[in-house]
Amino acid sequence: TIQDIIRARIDRLEEPVKRTVQAAAVIGREFGLRLLARISEMAAEVQHHLEILTRAELIHETRFFPELEYIFKHAVTQDVTYQSLLAKRRKDLHGAIGRAVESLYADRLDEQAPILAYHYARSEHQEQAIAYALRAGDRAARLYASAEATTYYEQALAMARALPAAPEAQRSEIDAAFKLAAVGMTRQHIERDQKNVERARALAEELQDRGRLAETLYWLGRLQYVLGDPAKAIELAGQSLEIADRLGDERLAAPPVNLMARGYWRSDPPKARRMIERSVE
Repeated sequence: TIQDIIRARIDRLEEPVKRTVQAAAVIGREFGLRLLARISEMAAEVQHHLEILTRAELIHETRFFPELEYIFKHAVTQDVTYQSLLAKRRKDLHGAIGRAVESLYADRLDEQAPILAYHYARSEHQEQAIAYALRAGDRAARLYASAEATTYYEQALAMARALPAAPEAQRSEIDAAFKLAAVGMTRQHIERDQKNVERARALAEELQDRGRLAETLYWLGRLQYVLGDPAKAIELAGQSLEIADRLGDERLAAPPVNLMARGYWRSDPPKARRMIERSVE
């Protein structure tokens, strides 16, 4: 097969060159010299190894500015090279790539968040993968790319649930549930979001995290508002506001105040007006 032929070509390479091309394959079909050199055990030799790989027509240059970049000539070449690595070595390289990207692009981490989420998710560092998936989702949400944001938030939620039960993982799961509900808010997603936020509520109570509990009550209320039950929405938002006021946290209070203003709009205009005035503040 094509894969067998490529595998044989990779196996015939000298070991240092083989390790370089394998590291490049973990980065992706396209990779930059600077990043590859950063994760290589033979940084000084990487450029020479790439010249050998270019002559062998396994890779070729794609860009010279602002830095030298290469691409595997065929996607199947990158895939076969990637699969030639033992699972442990792949995980180690993904983790090393994540740390290198954080170092090289420290001033552009929002932009690099999708790449960091991808590599950390395939490493031993699941907590970082969750954090960057949430960050990538936030960036997509700011750009109104709701489908993309949903994908990242769903990834973060799934990864958080897959971790052993621990407070940090549970807090990440709660936050992912909120963010996913925020970009959903359509009837087709209501059932999914209700289940996620109900679970988040149970986790917040278990953690005795009053702030996150207030947020879960707000989101449950907002879901009821979308379903056309303003009375239930007001009840839940009121519980959320009570916790927020007890904590003296205006950031937590703002969403339920806004929701209660909308909920009271038709049923109790004087209460609606008071909530609207507070919402403006």
